[in-house]
Amino acid sequence: MHDSVVWQLLKNRERLSSAVPALDCDWLDRCMDAAIGSVMPSSALMRFALGREGLRLKERLVEKAGRLLVFGAGKASAEFSRAFSGCMVPDIPSMLIGPEEVSDGPLTVLRGAHPLPDAATLRNTNRVVAEAQASWDDATVVFLLSGGASSMFSSPEAPAGLEEARNITSALLSAGVPISDLNCVRRHISCVKGGRFAASLHPREVITLSISDVPTGRPYDIGSGPTVADPTTCLDAADILERAGASTAAGSGVMRALLQGKLESVKEGDPRLSGIMHRSIACNRDAVEHFAAASMSQGVATVISGRTISGGPEDAASSLVSEGRGALRGNGVLVAGGEITVRAPGNSPGGRCQHFAMHASSLLREGELVIAFGTDGRDGNSMFAGAVGSPNFEGADEFLDRFESGRYAESAGACIETGPTGTNVADIYAYIRTGMS
Repeated sequence: MHDSVVWQLLKNRERLSSAVPALDCDWLDRCMDAAIGSVMPSSALMRFALGREGLRLKERLVEKAGRLLVFGAGKASAEFSRAFSGCMVPDIPSMLIGPEEVSDGPLTVLRGAHPLPDAATLRNTNRVVAEAQASWDDATVVFLLSGGASSMFSSPEAPAGLEEARNITSALLSAGVPISDLNCVRRHISCVKGGRFAASLHPREVITLSISDVPTGRPYDIGSGPTVADPTTCLDAADILERAGASTAAGSGVMRALLQGKLESVKEGDPRLSGIMHRSIACNRDAVEHFAAASMSQGVATVISGRTISGGPEDAASSLVSEGRGALRGNGVLVAGGEITVRAPGNSPGGRCQHFAMHASSLLREGELVIAFGTDGRDGNSMFAGAVGSPNFEGADEFLDRFESGRYAESAGACIETGPTGTNVADIYAYIRTGMS
């Protein structure tokens, strides 16, 4: 089934093979490598640059090189900027916010915190905004947006302050609200989200290239939409906070401002957004399709799910297992993408992928496995990307009840470890059937 090449994305291959002997780690490593490699900034931007639209944009940006500046935010910031220099226009001054500081020639990356903004995040966001606003009125601003930007590119709008922004985000994460709801609230308590960053740069041309970490793929959900119009309203945000039981975390001042419509985001048709362009160059579907292609190239019968994984871990795990059993006539793999939501304390060990895999374990029969991993290599508060679910894992229920799925998965040797990948397009899930009659 395999040739002599062995990929090395999996850092804990030996332990994982021992804990789950039914799992072909060579197969998994190659599939993960293909999936994540396809959505790395360099490969994604190269695909875009070689297309008709990308070629036209490159020509236009080269002509504007004397009035061109690059900004951005997200987990992929450093590699995204380097890819832009390599594929589009070289040596353009760039200032972005990412997980680690970088100073490399014309590239500067300032630190931003995730999943909760901190004082440095606020300070560095304001610095990026000031630098962009200080550019020439006829400048073209390229904004490179990737997963994690909703937290890393953060500057609250009064009456919300840093404390309120942190409390609100923490409360909504603990409540397990969908990412679209969380980002709706973020857009309405921010000086830079919900189209406000682009509006503040008018009349400059603003071009956003994004790597989407949200299953919806909607531009206003990616990084909470700093450069695009927002169709949601203050009342939508207030309703989300009320339904999630998070209005107390928001505070009376923020709730009053939302209910009075005083924190409204920028809407479609606003003339300040007349000079904007947004293109998503990589998304969850790209990773899923490349995972499936790598699986099939190794001789494994592989089906791509027609749906997006979402909702709570119990229902999502049950749906994936049921779909897999129905879709596969024999041994093979069903692969899907998406992102579940988990109601858990902010400091709970593990993350949603490990929680999903452990829930699935209780549903599996002999010869079945489930894998779930985050494409950024980090699952919640853990050092792992995700986990493998197996019917041989017993006693996980007690850990799930305490939201300690990560602790159980690690003790069982079932975690998937890659380290930070440098990109982020949400999660990948797979149902695997092997050795069944």
